[in-house]
Amino acid sequence: MEGNPRQASTVSSLPLVVRQEETVQPPPAPPPEDGPSGGSKWLAVVLPKKSTIIGALSVFAFIVSLPILGAVIWLIYMGDYDCEQLVKLPKLRVGITVCLALVFIISNLAAFFRLKFPVPGFIVVMVLLITMFLVGLAIVGGYKLQSHAIVGSPMWLRMKVNQNDNWILIKSCIFHNRVCDDLITRSFRLKPYEFITSNLSPMESGCCEPPSICGMEYVNATFWEKGSENEAPYDNKDCEAWENDRTGLCFNCQTCRDGFVDVIYGKWWKLGVFLIAMSIMLIASHLLLFLSTLLDRYGAGDRA
Repeated sequence: MEGNPRQASTVSSLPLVVRQEETVQPPPAPPPEDGPSGGSKWLAVVLPKKSTIIGALSVFAFIVSLPILGAVIWLIYMGDYDCEQLVKLPKLRVGITVCLALVFIISNLAAFFRLKFPVPGFIVVMVLLITMFLVGLAIVGGYKLQSHAIVGSPMWLRMKVNQNDNWILIKSCIFHNRVCDDLITRSFRLKPYEFITSNLSPMESGCCEPPSICGMEYVNATFWEKGSENEAPYDNKDCEAWENDRTGLCFNCQTCRDGFVDVIYGKWWKLGVFLIAMSIMLIASHLLLFLSTLLDRYGAGDRA
């Protein structure tokens, strides 16, 4: 039986169509990239955005600056204790107070306007912070920063105290502040060994009792007996300057001057350490903030 020729040609062409449909397939999906572009996409997902880092650094710089504001308030309300006004330390305190207030204000302004003035703000802040760091080193007596000309340094303070005109006023102030009278009141019922082993301040031990090298025997807080066997050490000027009188005691001794310097220096040394620590932390935070701002701006330029 003969078929229709048109139908036979259609049937014979079907396998060809099927084979064509089987051979045409969509290209396979490319494998995940392991190169730089793939790594950057992974880092973009894992790492925080640059704006987040810059914001965190700005907050950190503000938090670090808060103790400076507290120091400003403390310096404003701090009284002139221990007769330090006689060596012109209040003027130094006022100067440090003004400088710390400027550091607090300019530091936060530089962080707030970092996008508008990144370089000028960074330079101004760095100048202030480096100055603050050097002042702290001078106060604590840092290496090669001790000088008679640097106000507040240990060498300057000792020079002021050793000047006789200044010391006459200082020892009068110490006497009127009842430093030794308070010691006499506290030690009224103490036995000799209890008084000798008691914990005295440098000013009390230097101004209210003779030096231990003198070998004097304790009777009470204002009277020390000079033993005949201890005549040899009396070539020490402080041993000769001791007076068994509450108005004299050891106010004319070098140990009294040294004790006064130790008390004043101890308080200002803490301030110097504070200035050094705060300047280092602020320098680090503003440096990181400056670099992050430049990287953010440079990255934005590349994307554009």
